[in-house]
Amino acid sequence: MQRIDQFSYLFGKVSSRLFLTDLAKLTRFKFDLATVKPSAKNHRAYTRAILTGNRWEFPEEIMSNTMQENQLHRIDCWGDHPEAGCYSLHPEFKPPRFIEALPDLLRRVQQDDLPTAQRGRFNVHDDFFDLSAERAATKHPVKKLLGI
Repeated sequence: MQRIDQFSYLFGKVSSRLFLTDLAKLTRFKFDLATVKPSAKNHRAYTRAILTGNRWEFPEEIMSNTMQENQLHRIDCWGDHPEAGCYSLHPEFKPPRFIEALPDLLRRVQQDDLPTAQRGRFNVHDDFFDLSAERAATKHPVKKLLGI
């Protein structure tokens, strides 16, 4: 992630959560389904694929690899004015305490009361709302051992 200006961030990967695309440019590329292959770059992804039994590359990874190979980027824009922008935050988990906190979290976003670690990220960062307990509770024991 690289900040372009006050309201825009440049990413080398795609996000399937929220995006607009230039279809004419996108359809010039062939996206093949592929299995995760072992390499020094993706040893954690390969280990995860073996442990979970899901050896297919995620579409986001396939598109992101194609973007990187062709020097393409994704740009997330807030807009051109702090009060008129848009945002997208994605919680990994939605426990009742998160749902209850939504009005306060939305107020904080609207007032630009975000920790530095949250800026430019779409996943909710623990500095903004701590979901580490939920994350730890869902880990498989083997994954905990391997740190994935």
